[in-house]
Amino acid sequence: MEVPRPYGTIDKMTSGQIDFHAFTGVVIAEFPSLKEDLESDAGLPYLQMSGLHRFTEQAMNKEDWQTVRRCLALLERFLKFGDSDLQNAVYVSFLEHIDTSGKHWPTLKSLMPPIVLNAHANTQAYWAEHNRAKSPSKAKNSNRQK
Repeated sequence: MEVPRPYGTIDKMTSGQIDFHAFTGVVIAEFPSLKEDLESDAGLPYLQMSGLHRFTEQAMNKEDWQTVRRCLALLERFLKFGDSDLQNAVYVSFLEHIDTSGKHWPTLKSLMPPIVLNAHANTQAYWAEHNRAKSPSKAKNSNRQK
């Protein structure tokens, strides 16, 4: 018997269908243990998304890859069907904080659905360009030394 999903099935969803209010319900439906944390951060969606990131990190540290897969599947849903505010929260409060130098990065990367992997790559590229633009060029530095 199929358990009904309160926010529809993925094949019936459209972009922009999941907003921050729905986000909370979707996460709690998947991970009831996060209910108290999400409700304590009600109205603070970026903190709620950070909570999902911390939960995912804890699962990685325990090498609970099934839970990590479920977290990544949620991110996939949020990127595909979330409104622009929710998608931004995924980028800012989750993807930007992934430790690509940690021992679990190769496994995490291999588990990421393509849309999540692409979004993470875009985040990394954005920050690399941002940091290049902020730092003085080698030419300017060499002129200052003369």
